[in-house]
Amino acid sequence: SSSSSSSSTGRIRGRMPPPVPNPSSCSSSPSPPKCLASASWIASFLAATYQQLPTADPHFCAMVGHSLARLGIRPSPHWMERYLCVCTQCCLPTAKPVELMCIARTLSVWRVEPGPSWAAAFMARFATILPQATPKQAANTVLALAHLRWPPPPPLLVKLQQQWEQQQAEQVGLADIQQLLRAAPLLPGLDVSWLERLLAHHVIVHHCSAGAPEAPRAVEDSGWSEQQQMAVVS
Repeated sequence: SSSSSSSSTGRIRGRMPPPVPNPSSCSSSPSPPKCLASASWIASFLAATYQQLPTADPHFCAMVGHSLARLGIRPSPHWMERYLCVCTQCCLPTAKPVELMCIARTLSVWRVEPGPSWAAAFMARFATILPQATPKQAANTVLALAHLRWPPPPPLLVKLQQQWEQQQAEQVGLADIQQLLRAAPLLPGLDVSWLERLLAHHVIVHHCSAGAPEAPRAVEDSGWSEQQQMAVVS
């Protein structure tokens, strides 16, 4: 039943804040993007995807959730409960890094509060595939987990530290470091000193050795603005 799945995997909370435009793509317009789809189309889409969720694979869950959240569409609690249950039981064990990132970010925007079973499945998979995750994927995933009130455990953060220190500034971008620094207040197990060292190394390599400043990627290049991320914390 929906009540049992909700209690075991999580619950729905609050209201979704209005979507905020990506400054890098629509900086000329201060108004939030609007979903141009009609109410009848949205209802039909949600009904169709609700029926497909029980047989969904990780890619389906990631892309459907990501698209709905980006459009500012928050499905009904009943729809989200099924989505959360399917993600926990079927999708997370085989999800790729980008799919984990999309699922976590989607839930944070929808204000879905995952339960312990979801968190255990997610952390186990995230720890397994962290070596395959790009710095951007890892940073966005950690930030979303922090906003979901399920910060990665200290051993996983240490694993991330070791991975990024090996990659150094050649692969870890300025925006990736900034993401984790912004998430630091929500990550009790994070030692920010190594991020500060990595940031200093990044500045030396890219701003001094190259002779020209690097154009840093905006934090919002993942398609999710900082306002959307932080709105779920309150």
